[in-house]
Amino acid sequence: MLDVLFSFRGRVARLQYFCTSTCIGLVFGAVLAAVLLVMRQQGTKDFFTVLIALGILCGPPLLWVSYSLQAARIRDMGFKPKPILLGVISLNIFVFFVALLFSGSAAVSAFSTIAKIANFTLNASLLFCPSDYRFTWTSPDTDEPQRREPPVAPRHRVTTTDVPRPQVNGARPAFGRRGMEGQ
Repeated sequence: MLDVLFSFRGRVARLQYFCTSTCIGLVFGAVLAAVLLVMRQQGTKDFFTVLIALGILCGPPLLWVSYSLQAARIRDMGFKPKPILLGVISLNIFVFFVALLFSGSAAVSAFSTIAKIANFTLNASLLFCPSDYRFTWTSPDTDEPQRREPPVAPRHRVTTTDVPRPQVNGARPAFGRRGMEGQ
């Protein structure tokens, strides 16, 4: 399971995805709560500096694990994860820069709504679409989703040959009595 968290390979079913995402969220939430508790006990007033440092330290591992897990789930659904994740990430980056450059305009509200819908759709499909699920837009006559069959290894045929067996005194030798022909 750790291989799925740190590499963008593998497949993860719905329940595994849900449980792993919940555990990851709880772990990073506990780290954030511990840092905030320590800050409160020490009376640290520089809240934003600590929050930025925590984001720099915990942000990249959280993003890496999250996107790796999403890639495994998308692959389990039967899609290629690279175009889907790159599309959603680029949409979020675009909306961030629109909000940064055009703060207070109607475009910010429209683009952030589009990004929210895209993120909600991605997360809902990751949680609720079954494994090997595909939309069949090109063939509306079938209700059955296309399923990939695993490759079948070729079966080799075993051939036997009749080997003449030596006979001792006209009888067939018993099992384990080879080499004891004269006795």
